[in-house]
Amino acid sequence: MLIAGRSAADFSEVRAEYANRSSQRPDSVALFKFREREKARVAAAKNSTAKRNAMEAVKAVKAPRNGQLASAKVTRLLRKDDTQRPIWDTPLMDEMRAMMKRGQDIGPTHYPKATLDVLHACQAFLDVRVRERGSFAVVSSISPWVELTLMRPDCGASNITTIEYNEPRVQDPALALRVRTLDTRKLAEAYAAGLAFDVIVSFSGIEHDGLGRYGDPLNADGDLALARELQMLLKPGGTLLLGIPTHCVEHDGHCFAYNGRVYGPGRLPRLLQGYTVDGWCWAGQACTRGSLQEADRPPNAASWEELWYRGKSPRPWVHQPVLALSVKDSGQELRRSGTRVLSAWPTRACGRQPTWVSRGDASGPQCI
Repeated sequence: MLIAGRSAADFSEVRAEYANRSSQRPDSVALFKFREREKARVAAAKNSTAKRNAMEAVKAVKAPRNGQLASAKVTRLLRKDDTQRPIWDTPLMDEMRAMMKRGQDIGPTHYPKATLDVLHACQAFLDVRVRERGSFAVVSSISPWVELTLMRPDCGASNITTIEYNEPRVQDPALALRVRTLDTRKLAEAYAAGLAFDVIVSFSGIEHDGLGRYGDPLNADGDLALARELQMLLKPGGTLLLGIPTHCVEHDGHCFAYNGRVYGPGRLPRLLQGYTVDGWCWAGQACTRGSLQEADRPPNAASWEELWYRGKSPRPWVHQPVLALSVKDSGQELRRSGTRVLSAWPTRACGRQPTWVSRGDASGPQCI
Protein backbone atom coordinates (compact mmCIF):
# COMPACT_ATOMS: atom_id res chain seq x y z
CA MET A 1 0.00 0.00 0.00
CA LEU A 2 1.23 3.48 -0.93
CA ILE A 3 0.18 6.53 1.07
CA ALA A 4 -0.50 9.75 -0.85
CA GLY A 5 -0.09 13.37 0.23
CA ARG A 6 3.47 13.16 1.53
CA SER A 7 6.51 15.32 0.81
CA ALA A 8 10.23 14.65 0.96
CA ALA A 9 10.70 17.96 2.77
CA ASP A 10 8.54 16.79 5.70
CA PHE A 11 10.69 13.68 6.08
CA SER A 12 14.03 15.49 5.72
CA GLU A 13 13.07 18.18 8.22
CA VAL A 14 12.92 15.66 11.06
CA ARG A 15 16.63 14.80 10.95
CA ALA A 16 17.64 18.39 10.23
CA GLU A 17 15.75 19.62 13.30
CA TYR A 18 17.46 17.14 15.60
CA ALA A 19 20.87 17.98 14.13
CA ASN A 20 20.33 21.72 14.60
CA ARG A 21 19.15 21.35 18.20
CA SER A 22 22.10 19.23 19.26
CA SER A 23 24.90 20.88 17.28
CA GLN A 24 26.24 23.09 20.09
CA ARG A 25 25.82 20.66 22.98
CA PRO A 26 29.05 19.47 24.66
CA ASP A 27 28.33 15.83 23.77
CA SER A 28 27.86 16.77 20.12
CA VAL A 29 31.07 18.81 20.04
CA ALA A 30 32.96 15.89 21.61
CA LEU A 31 31.58 13.49 18.98
CA PHE A 32 32.70 15.69 16.08
CA LYS A 33 36.16 16.18 17.60
CA PHE A 34 36.58 12.44 18.12
CA ARG A 35 35.70 11.63 14.51
CA GLU A 36 38.08 14.31 13.26
CA ARG A 37 40.90 12.72 15.27
CA GLU A 38 39.96 9.29 13.98
CA LYS A 39 39.96 10.55 10.41
CA ALA A 40 43.47 11.97 10.86
CA ARG A 41 44.69 8.76 12.50
CA VAL A 42 43.34 6.55 9.69
CA ALA A 43 44.89 8.84 7.07
CA ALA A 44 48.26 8.61 8.80
CA ALA A 45 48.03 4.83 9.02
CA LYS A 46 47.26 4.54 5.30
CA ASN A 47 50.37 6.56 4.52
CA SER A 48 52.52 4.06 6.40
CA THR A 49 53.46 1.45 3.79
CA ALA A 50 55.06 -0.92 6.28
CA LYS A 51 52.06 -0.85 8.60
CA ARG A 52 49.64 -1.36 5.72
CA ASN A 53 51.61 -4.36 4.43
CA ALA A 54 51.74 -5.88 7.90
CA MET A 55 47.98 -5.54 8.30
CA GLU A 56 47.36 -7.20 4.94
CA ALA A 57 49.66 -10.08 5.87
CA VAL A 58 47.76 -10.67 9.11
CA LYS A 59 44.45 -10.70 7.23
CA ALA A 60 45.80 -13.26 4.77
CA VAL A 61 46.77 -15.85 7.41
CA LYS A 62 44.32 -15.23 10.25
CA ALA A 63 40.61 -15.99 10.19
CA PRO A 64 38.75 -12.73 10.76
CA ARG A 65 36.51 -12.34 13.78
CA ASN A 66 33.52 -10.06 13.94
CA GLY A 67 31.00 -10.10 16.76
CA GLN A 68 28.42 -8.60 14.40
CA LEU A 69 28.41 -11.83 12.35
CA ALA A 70 27.56 -15.47 13.03
CA SER A 71 30.95 -17.14 12.61
CA ALA A 72 34.47 -16.74 11.28
CA LYS A 73 33.42 -18.52 8.08
CA VAL A 74 30.51 -16.12 7.53
CA THR A 75 32.94 -13.24 8.11
CA ARG A 76 35.26 -14.60 5.42
CA LEU A 77 32.41 -15.14 2.97
CA LEU A 78 30.87 -11.69 3.48
CA ARG A 79 32.66 -9.62 0.87
CA LYS A 80 32.38 -5.87 0.36
CA ASP A 81 32.82 -3.80 -2.77
CA ASP A 82 35.06 -0.73 -3.08
CA THR A 83 32.39 1.47 -1.50
CA GLN A 84 32.01 -0.85 1.53
CA ARG A 85 28.65 -2.20 0.40
CA PRO A 86 28.23 -5.80 1.63
CA ILE A 87 27.72 -8.44 -1.06
CA TRP A 88 25.09 -11.06 -0.28
CA ASP A 89 26.02 -13.72 -2.81
CA THR A 90 25.23 -17.43 -3.13
CA PRO A 91 28.27 -18.79 -1.20
CA LEU A 92 27.37 -16.60 1.78
CA MET A 93 23.71 -17.54 1.63
CA ASP A 94 24.46 -21.26 1.23
CA GLU A 95 26.55 -21.18 4.41
CA MET A 96 23.91 -19.30 6.42
CA ARG A 97 21.14 -21.62 5.21
CA ALA A 98 23.29 -24.64 6.08
CA MET A 99 23.81 -23.22 9.57
CA MET A 100 20.05 -22.91 9.98
CA LYS A 101 19.52 -26.53 8.90
CA ARG A 102 22.12 -27.64 11.45
CA GLY A 103 20.27 -25.71 14.14
CA GLN A 104 23.06 -23.17 14.55
CA ASP A 105 22.46 -19.52 15.38
CA ILE A 106 22.92 -17.25 12.35
CA GLY A 107 22.77 -14.07 14.45
CA PRO A 108 25.74 -12.02 15.66
CA THR A 109 27.94 -13.80 18.19
CA HIS A 110 27.84 -10.69 20.39
CA TYR A 111 24.09 -11.22 20.83
CA PRO A 112 23.33 -14.87 21.66
CA LYS A 113 19.74 -15.93 20.96
CA ALA A 114 18.97 -12.69 19.12
CA THR A 115 17.47 -14.73 16.28
CA LEU A 116 15.08 -16.39 18.72
CA ASP A 117 14.12 -13.01 20.18
CA VAL A 118 13.26 -11.65 16.71
CA LEU A 119 11.39 -14.85 15.81
CA HIS A 120 9.45 -14.91 19.09
CA ALA A 121 8.54 -11.24 18.69
CA CYS A 122 7.27 -11.97 15.18
CA GLN A 123 5.12 -14.82 16.47
CA ALA A 124 3.88 -13.06 19.62
CA PHE A 125 3.09 -9.57 18.36
CA LEU A 126 2.26 -9.91 14.65
CA ASP A 127 -1.01 -11.20 13.24
CA VAL A 128 -0.66 -14.22 10.94
CA ARG A 129 -2.08 -12.25 8.00
CA VAL A 130 0.49 -9.51 8.52
CA ARG A 131 3.30 -12.05 8.74
CA GLU A 132 2.30 -13.77 5.50
CA ARG A 133 1.08 -10.83 3.40
CA GLY A 134 2.47 -7.69 5.02
CA SER A 135 5.36 -5.53 3.90
CA PHE A 136 8.48 -5.72 6.08
CA ALA A 137 11.52 -3.47 6.35
CA VAL A 138 14.82 -4.35 8.01
CA VAL A 139 16.82 -1.31 9.09
CA SER A 140 20.60 -1.66 9.49
CA SER A 141 21.80 -5.01 8.22
CA ILE A 142 25.40 -6.14 7.70
CA SER A 143 24.48 -9.76 7.02
CA PRO A 144 20.95 -10.99 6.22
CA TRP A 145 20.37 -12.85 9.49
CA VAL A 146 17.25 -10.83 10.33
CA GLU A 147 15.91 -11.27 6.80
CA LEU A 148 16.43 -15.05 6.91
CA THR A 149 14.81 -15.23 10.35
CA LEU A 150 11.73 -13.37 9.10
CA MET A 151 11.55 -15.69 6.08
CA ARG A 152 11.39 -18.82 8.23
CA PRO A 153 8.10 -20.74 7.82
CA ASP A 154 7.18 -20.03 11.47
CA CYS A 155 7.28 -16.29 10.73
CA GLY A 156 6.49 -16.30 7.01
CA ALA A 157 7.58 -12.90 5.66
CA SER A 158 8.05 -12.77 1.89
CA ASN A 159 8.09 -9.04 1.08
CA ILE A 160 11.18 -7.51 2.73
CA THR A 161 13.07 -4.26 2.07
CA THR A 162 16.51 -3.84 3.63
CA ILE A 163 17.33 -0.20 4.41
CA GLU A 164 21.02 0.63 4.91
CA TYR A 165 23.53 3.47 4.57
CA ASN A 166 25.82 0.86 3.01
CA GLU A 167 23.12 -0.68 0.80
CA PRO A 168 23.73 -4.43 0.36
CA ARG A 169 24.19 -5.88 -3.11
CA VAL A 170 21.93 -8.95 -3.32
CA GLN A 171 23.51 -11.40 -5.76
CA ASP A 172 21.82 -14.60 -4.60
CA PRO A 173 18.85 -15.30 -6.92
CA ALA A 174 16.69 -17.00 -4.27
CA LEU A 175 17.18 -14.16 -1.78
CA ALA A 176 16.52 -11.53 -4.44
CA LEU A 177 13.01 -12.94 -4.99
CA ARG A 178 11.98 -11.90 -1.47
CA VAL A 179 14.40 -9.13 -0.48
CA ARG A 180 14.98 -5.75 -2.12
CA THR A 181 17.27 -3.01 -0.83
CA LEU A 182 17.07 0.76 -0.36
CA ASP A 183 19.80 3.31 0.38
CA THR A 184 19.01 5.25 3.57
CA ARG A 185 19.82 8.48 1.74
CA LYS A 186 16.85 7.83 -0.58
CA LEU A 187 14.30 7.43 2.21
CA ALA A 188 12.88 10.93 1.86
CA GLU A 189 12.13 10.33 -1.83
CA ALA A 190 10.61 6.93 -1.06
CA TYR A 191 8.48 8.47 1.70
CA ALA A 192 7.19 11.14 -0.69
CA ALA A 193 6.35 8.41 -3.20
CA GLY A 194 4.12 6.80 -0.57
CA LEU A 195 6.32 3.94 0.65
CA ALA A 196 5.05 2.49 3.95
CA PHE A 197 5.48 -0.75 5.86
CA ASP A 198 3.35 -2.98 8.07
CA VAL A 199 6.40 -4.05 10.09
CA ILE A 200 9.87 -2.60 10.58
CA VAL A 201 12.61 -4.59 12.30
CA SER A 202 15.81 -3.03 13.60
CA PHE A 203 18.29 -4.91 15.76
CA SER A 204 21.47 -3.24 17.01
CA GLY A 205 21.06 -0.43 14.50
CA ILE A 206 19.35 2.64 15.90
CA GLU A 207 21.92 3.09 18.70
CA HIS A 208 24.63 3.64 16.08
CA ASP A 209 22.78 6.24 14.01
CA GLY A 210 24.58 9.58 13.85
CA LEU A 211 27.82 8.36 15.47
CA GLY A 212 29.65 7.88 12.16
CA ARG A 213 30.77 4.31 12.76
CA TYR A 214 29.23 3.06 9.50
CA GLY A 215 29.75 6.16 7.38
CA ASP A 216 26.49 7.84 8.42
CA PRO A 217 26.41 11.65 8.85
CA LEU A 218 27.29 12.81 12.37
CA ASN A 219 24.28 13.74 14.50
CA ALA A 220 24.34 13.43 18.30
CA ASP A 221 20.58 12.80 18.22
CA GLY A 222 20.56 10.67 15.09
CA ASP A 223 18.91 7.81 16.99
CA LEU A 224 16.01 10.03 18.04
CA ALA A 225 15.66 11.27 14.47
CA LEU A 226 15.59 7.71 13.11
CA ALA A 227 12.92 6.71 15.64
CA ARG A 228 10.69 9.52 14.33
CA GLU A 229 11.45 8.59 10.72
CA LEU A 230 10.45 4.99 11.34
CA GLN A 231 7.15 6.20 12.78
CA MET A 232 6.52 8.07 9.55
CA LEU A 233 7.34 4.98 7.46
CA LEU A 234 4.94 2.71 9.36
CA LYS A 235 1.36 2.27 8.22
CA PRO A 236 -1.35 3.13 10.77
CA GLY A 237 -1.42 0.23 13.22
CA GLY A 238 2.06 -0.86 12.12
CA THR A 239 4.66 -2.48 14.38
CA LEU A 240 8.33 -1.75 15.05
CA LEU A 241 10.41 -4.60 16.49
CA LEU A 242 13.36 -2.76 18.00
CA GLY A 243 16.43 -4.46 19.49
CA ILE A 244 18.46 -1.99 21.56
CA PRO A 245 20.89 -2.15 24.52
CA THR A 246 19.26 -1.21 27.84
CA HIS A 247 21.14 -0.50 31.07
CA CYS A 248 20.48 1.30 34.32
CA VAL A 249 23.34 3.63 33.39
CA GLU A 250 23.07 4.99 29.86
CA HIS A 251 25.76 6.66 27.80
CA ASP A 252 26.15 8.33 24.44
CA GLY A 253 28.99 6.09 23.27
CA HIS A 254 31.99 8.22 24.27
CA CYS A 255 33.46 5.57 26.58
CA PHE A 256 33.46 3.00 23.76
CA ALA A 257 34.91 5.01 20.87
CA TYR A 258 31.40 6.08 19.83
CA ASN A 259 30.57 2.59 18.60
CA GLY A 260 27.04 2.83 19.98
CA ARG A 261 24.75 4.22 22.66
CA VAL A 262 23.24 2.43 25.66
CA TYR A 263 19.71 3.37 26.76
CA GLY A 264 18.56 3.87 30.33
CA PRO A 265 15.59 5.43 32.11
CA GLY A 266 16.55 8.87 30.78
CA ARG A 267 17.04 8.48 27.03
CA LEU A 268 14.83 5.47 26.35
CA PRO A 269 11.57 7.38 26.97
CA ARG A 270 12.74 10.04 24.50
CA LEU A 271 13.55 7.37 21.92
CA LEU A 272 10.12 5.77 22.23
CA GLN A 273 7.96 8.89 22.18
CA GLY A 274 4.94 8.36 19.95
CA TYR A 275 5.01 4.58 20.24
CA THR A 276 2.89 2.24 22.33
CA VAL A 277 5.01 -0.45 23.98
CA ASP A 278 3.26 -3.81 23.62
CA GLY A 279 5.94 -5.97 25.21
CA TRP A 280 9.46 -7.29 24.78
CA CYS A 281 11.47 -10.49 24.18
CA TRP A 282 14.85 -11.41 25.63
CA ALA A 283 17.29 -14.35 25.86
CA GLY A 284 15.21 -16.67 23.68
CA GLN A 285 12.52 -16.97 26.35
CA ALA A 286 8.79 -16.34 26.17
CA CYS A 287 7.96 -12.72 25.48
CA THR A 288 6.70 -10.35 28.16
CA ARG A 289 3.44 -8.59 27.34
CA GLY A 290 2.19 -5.32 28.76
CA SER A 291 2.91 -1.64 28.33
CA LEU A 292 5.50 0.40 30.18
CA GLN A 293 2.71 2.73 31.27
CA GLU A 294 1.39 -0.19 33.37
CA ALA A 295 4.79 -1.35 34.58
CA ASP A 296 4.32 -0.23 38.19
CA ARG A 297 1.19 -2.36 38.53
CA PRO A 298 1.30 -6.10 39.26
CA PRO A 299 1.95 -8.47 37.62
CA ASN A 300 3.95 -6.48 35.06
CA ALA A 301 6.38 -4.86 37.49
CA ALA A 302 8.58 -7.90 38.15
CA SER A 303 8.93 -8.85 34.49
CA TRP A 304 9.57 -5.31 33.29
CA GLU A 305 12.30 -4.79 35.87
CA GLU A 306 14.31 -7.37 33.92
CA LEU A 307 14.46 -4.89 31.04
CA TRP A 308 17.31 -3.08 32.74
CA TYR A 309 20.77 -4.58 32.90
CA ARG A 310 22.14 -3.57 36.29
CA GLY A 311 25.66 -4.99 36.52
CA LYS A 312 29.05 -3.45 35.84
CA SER A 313 30.15 -4.79 32.47
CA PRO A 314 32.82 -3.87 29.88
CA ARG A 315 30.24 -4.76 27.22
CA PRO A 316 26.89 -3.32 28.37
CA TRP A 317 25.58 -3.25 24.79
CA VAL A 318 25.27 -7.06 24.76
CA HIS A 319 21.99 -6.83 26.70
CA GLN A 320 19.63 -6.11 23.78
CA PRO A 321 15.97 -7.02 24.33
CA VAL A 322 13.61 -6.76 21.36
CA LEU A 323 10.82 -4.27 22.11
CA ALA A 324 7.49 -4.59 20.30
CA LEU A 325 6.22 -1.07 19.54
CA SER A 326 3.08 -0.02 17.70
CA VAL A 327 1.80 3.23 16.23
CA LYS A 328 -1.86 4.05 15.85
CA ASP A 329 -1.45 7.22 13.79
CA SER A 330 -0.10 7.69 10.29
CA GLY A 331 3.23 9.41 9.74
CA GLN A 332 1.43 12.55 8.57
CA GLU A 333 -0.60 12.77 11.78
CA LEU A 334 2.47 12.22 13.94
CA ARG A 335 4.31 14.93 12.03
CA ARG A 336 1.50 17.45 12.55
CA SER A 337 0.46 16.68 16.12
CA GLY A 338 3.79 15.87 17.75
CA THR A 339 4.50 12.74 19.79
CA ARG A 340 3.02 11.36 22.96
CA VAL A 341 5.27 11.06 26.00
CA LEU A 342 5.22 7.84 27.98
CA SER A 343 4.35 8.63 31.58
CA ALA A 344 5.58 5.83 33.84
CA TRP A 345 8.84 3.87 33.78
CA PRO A 346 9.97 0.88 35.85
CA THR A 347 13.22 2.26 37.27
CA ARG A 348 13.04 0.85 40.79
CA ALA A 349 15.14 -2.16 39.85
CA CYS A 350 18.13 0.01 38.99
CA GLY A 351 18.75 1.00 42.61
CA ARG A 352 22.32 2.18 43.13
CA GLN A 353 23.81 2.96 39.76
CA PRO A 354 27.19 1.51 38.73
CA THR A 355 30.11 3.94 38.45
CA TRP A 356 31.78 2.63 35.32
CA VAL A 357 30.91 5.75 33.35
CA SER A 358 30.66 9.47 34.03
CA ARG A 359 29.49 12.13 31.62
CA GLY A 360 32.01 14.72 32.85
CA ASP A 361 31.49 18.48 32.60
CA ALA A 362 31.11 21.07 29.83
CA SER A 363 34.73 20.54 28.74
CA GLY A 364 33.79 17.12 27.46
CA PRO A 365 32.81 13.66 28.70
CA GLN A 366 35.22 11.77 30.93
CA CYS A 367 35.32 8.00 31.45
CA ILE A 368 36.28 6.40 34.74
